[in-house]
Amino acid sequence: MQNTKKCIFPGTFKIFHNGHINILKRAKSLFDTVYVVVANNDTKQYIDINTRFENVKKVVDELKLDNVIVAKWDAYLVEFAKQHSIYFIVRGIRDTTDFKYEKAIERIYKQQWNQIEVVYLFADKELEDLSATKILSKK
Repeated sequence: MQNTKKCIFPGTFKIFHNGHINILKRAKSLFDTVYVVVANNDTKQYIDINTRFENVKKVVDELKLDNVIVAKWDAYLVEFAKQHSIYFIVRGIRDTTDFKYEKAIERIYKQQWNQIEVVYLFADKELEDLSATKILSKK
């Protein structure tokens, strides 16, 4: 599949919730193939990467989305992008706090590999207050 547009939708995905699903479906409408990459973040505490990977894979399989690949990665995200010839990273943004954080991360991606582009998708109004932290705190 040459000349196809591929992207990475990365996250730690403590819980793969409706906000993530919304961004995934929207990314799928823009790209031929979406790699949902379950990653680690040393600043966050969560269940192990294998369990999170299996949880995300289960949800994606239930959605029956074509050309969505779930992967796990425990290194720099741009290295995954390089290995798979992917030039786009999709990130969801809920508010100005997310935007400031994502802008800083985008600079790091660019320092690591100047061919990478970050595509921001803003959360739908009804999903912008949704977060894994809030979901877990209600349990």
